[in-house]
Amino acid sequence: MIGIVFGHILYQGKGLDKYKRYDKKIKILFAYIFWHVNTYAIISGIVGYKSTKYSNLLYIWLCAVFYSVSIHYYYLIYNHDVSIKNELYIEYYPIIYKRYWYLTSYFGMFIFLPAINKGIQYLNKSEFKLLVMSILGIFVFWRTYIKNKDDSFNMNGGHSIIWLLCLYIIGAYIGKFNVIYTGIKRYIFSFIYLFIFLLLCSIHNKYRNYSISGYIGNYKIKLVNFIKRLISGESFCVIKITQAIFITLIFLQMKYNEYLSKFITFFGPLTFGVYLIHFNRIVRKNYLSKILNGESYYLTFNEVIKMLILKSLK
Repeated sequence: MIGIVFGHILYQGKGLDKYKRYDKKIKILFAYIFWHVNTYAIISGIVGYKSTKYSNLLYIWLCAVFYSVSIHYYYLIYNHDVSIKNELYIEYYPIIYKRYWYLTSYFGMFIFLPAINKGIQYLNKSEFKLLVMSILGIFVFWRTYIKNKDDSFNMNGGHSIIWLLCLYIIGAYIGKFNVIYTGIKRYIFSFIYLFIFLLLCSIHNKYRNYSISGYIGNYKIKLVNFIKRLISGESFCVIKITQAIFITLIFLQMKYNEYLSKFITFFGPLTFGVYLIHFNRIVRKNYLSKILNGESYYLTFNEVIKMLILKSLK
């Protein structure tokens, strides 16, 4: 969630526009956390595949309405924002009016989860693995390779029910078959996962703005073009989804003591509220888009990074 907020400050908060001279450096660092949305959805599958109650749909709706209506009244009463006066009725239907793309997509996906979860219980490991490989093959590798502008599967750059469902199923596979090692294997695989993750970040940073003008051989041009396709900005690009899977596996290998487990169990569900508050349409317009207004344009790169991190935590 910190990564999600950080990304929103860079783009909706206009952080990249304000510090354009550090644009490349900031994006290089951002490459190490831009797996955030995919990982958030994968975690949903890890913790939610065992059971899904339709009553949770009401909980999700009420959470969205509570924050939307509360924020609306706050700006109406204390900020005297007359422009939002006639839009109160919309706040009672934030999912229908797509006030939050993730919430709308997740809500639509949730309707199918009881049936999907029941099917997951009956899949053996080889069948489930085939399903996951099919998802990665069709929705990730094939989509990346053909680069179809018509968006045949209505993926909408990853902002869709279909993509969230794909991530949920991948997370359910990780959760069901408990991809956690013990003893020395835990450290060996943690190192391997970390190495692959950092390698992917390096590839992304090297080829994101790579110029092929110096190449003469047709083979090299094709190779660079292929790599650049793998690091497209869409959520389902090969680099982003692979990073998300490996960073999830890294954290699953870690040991947590009783107190840290309780801390995570308590604060984990609250991250959803962080999303509903900071990405609210009115908050984006009146606060998030202006969050860097008081910051000096002449900060050094290190100062900019520290400031962005502090803003994200705030």
